[in-house]
Amino acid sequence: MCKSKTSILTGFILFLFVISAAPSRAGSGIITIDETAGKVPANSMIEYYEDTDARLRIADVIGQAYTDKWKKPEKRTPNFGFTKSTYWVRFTLKNTSRNALDLYLEQVYPLISSLTLFLPDGDGYAKTEIGHARPFKDRPVEHRSLMFPLKLEAGASITCYLAYRTKSAMNIDLVVWSREAFHKHMLSEAPVIWMFYGILFVMFVYHFIVFLSMRDLSYFYCALYIASFCLFMMSLSGFAYQYLWPDCPWWSNLAVPFLIGIIIVSIIQFARYLGEVSTYNQIIDAVLKVLIALSLVVSVFTLIINNYRISIITATALAGVASTFGGWVLVLFVVNYKHRAARNYLVSFVLFLAGVILYVLKTFGILPDVFVTSHGIEIGAVFNVVALSLGLTDRINVMKNDLQEMNINLEDKVRARTEELEKAMGELEVVNKTIVNFNKTLEEAQYRVTLDMKMAANVQAEMLPRQAPKSDTLDIAFSFRPVSGVSGDFYDFYEINGDVAGVGIFDVSGHGVASGLLTLIARSVFSRNISAGTDLPLNTVLEQSNRELISEIGNIENYLTGILLRFKNDTVEYVNAGHSDLLYRKSETGQVEAINSKDGDFRGFLIGITGTDVSYETLSFQMDKNDVLLLYTDCMYEGRSQNGEEYGVERLKNSLKNAPDSSAQEMLDSLLYDFYKFIGPAELYDDMTVIVIKKKA
Repeated sequence: MCKSKTSILTGFILFLFVISAAPSRAGSGIITIDETAGKVPANSMIEYYEDTDARLRIADVIGQAYTDKWKKPEKRTPNFGFTKSTYWVRFTLKNTSRNALDLYLEQVYPLISSLTLFLPDGDGYAKTEIGHARPFKDRPVEHRSLMFPLKLEAGASITCYLAYRTKSAMNIDLVVWSREAFHKHMLSEAPVIWMFYGILFVMFVYHFIVFLSMRDLSYFYCALYIASFCLFMMSLSGFAYQYLWPDCPWWSNLAVPFLIGIIIVSIIQFARYLGEVSTYNQIIDAVLKVLIALSLVVSVFTLIINNYRISIITATALAGVASTFGGWVLVLFVVNYKHRAARNYLVSFVLFLAGVILYVLKTFGILPDVFVTSHGIEIGAVFNVVALSLGLTDRINVMKNDLQEMNINLEDKVRARTEELEKAMGELEVVNKTIVNFNKTLEEAQYRVTLDMKMAANVQAEMLPRQAPKSDTLDIAFSFRPVSGVSGDFYDFYEINGDVAGVGIFDVSGHGVASGLLTLIARSVFSRNISAGTDLPLNTVLEQSNRELISEIGNIENYLTGILLRFKNDTVEYVNAGHSDLLYRKSETGQVEAINSKDGDFRGFLIGITGTDVSYETLSFQMDKNDVLLLYTDCMYEGRSQNGEEYGVERLKNSLKNAPDSSAQEMLDSLLYDFYKFIGPAELYDDMTVIVIKKKA
């Protein structure tokens, strides 16, 4: 029992104790009992046989073939580790008194999955099976350990056979009790046991209430550690199975390895928060986080695989690694960092370790079985929890002392700080006056800029046509919407002898005053050259205008795109300088196409770029009655809906195709309706100009 129990609780100290008891005296395997017998350890008188295949029955092991195969244990407490074998144990009880004796046979280590007692019954053997893997209600004696009631007549002897099968450690620890002695033992042990669990419960409630009050995670993890350790001890000793979950053998079987993982998580988190490990050493803190993650994995893994043997080995190994690393970290923090909390933590660790060592030494017979050694683990655990609590209290005292020291020096600090603030206030008043004057200057400048922008917008608006010209052959409608006061778009209608001879639409790169001024210069240049070049090809007019514009504006970053149209009877001359396609709806078919040359896209180079002397291509086409031309700037197809989808040229073509075959204004209204319906409340981020031209006759 003890070796396995200690390995689970303190995996980090197993390597310190490679202790074995002296071999037992070879004996007959007969345990003599009379009325004076109280507690009789039976391990020294038992014999055992290992059934490696776990197939033998009672009829086999009592047979002649196995007579010479029984062995005497070499240790006071036989422990065969984790094994799949069935271990058979036999011994003989002999009553040397004149009265019948009522006895208890106790297997002290309770985590044996199945323990079967075989007693002679006529020509055969009657069996009683109990164990940790069976419901608690099946036990003939309601006790946390595994117990069988025995009746031994005066002068009689009886040979008992026990079959051990377990997923836990094969830990054989048998004691024969008289019923009177056992009940006295229970009465004397109960106050100690429940006092131990009572102390842990009170400490848990205290720390949890403090956590709820202060919201300090150190108290939460301390409460979690106390709760998980208390449940772990109850599971290991059998109390949890007896009182908490007697009808859940599967959970009782997994509780120990599961709780080991939770104990590691809580105690490491408590140390991290109490000691502020991350502020001292990031690498150590990272390793502790890894151990926390591994511990959580072990606990979850335990519930998933439902295999006690694998889970307890993994959990115990992890506990050993965590304890070894934790001990090294504690020493480092105490020695190198002079860490006050680590010192208190180390004291609690040593107190618990001392209790475990006392219990181990008692188990192997090195120390006598007295109160302190028998309950060493419980005593060490209580001191451990109390020391941890004192560590938390010490932190509060340190904070209190620091606060008192701060209060002592507070007046001097306040006085010095007040003088600094008064000096700073004087400087701030000077700075504030400067800022006020600066803001006033900015406001005046902003006012002038606003006036200039309004003036520029008004000048531009006066320069551009406000309504479409009247024509006997063409029906024209347009929409002009600048995104700000001054637009980078501009348009113009060129008239000769009172009739529309041409149309231009242009888009200047950028926005603001610079783009607006460029529109005024460019409009003047184009208007002058178109009026003077009525006999010149339209591409020549555009090339001449480009050269003059570059000469006037010089080397600036802005440039233009544009379209020029010239009308002669039913023929349209068309020049494109890097602008959006000219769309054409044929009245005969109702189809909408972009006007291009036979070779495809014929849009020419941009306008107004210094260092270029480019030529443009003129395209001529026939325009019949009710045919429609659509000129527009890029905002018309680059507008986006609220979800970011672009309107696109294809939607624009479909909108023109579906527009009513009526006046140019109604067609324009239909186009704009489709556009604004698509973009919804989304804002336009560019100037937009749209011109619809319909052939009348």
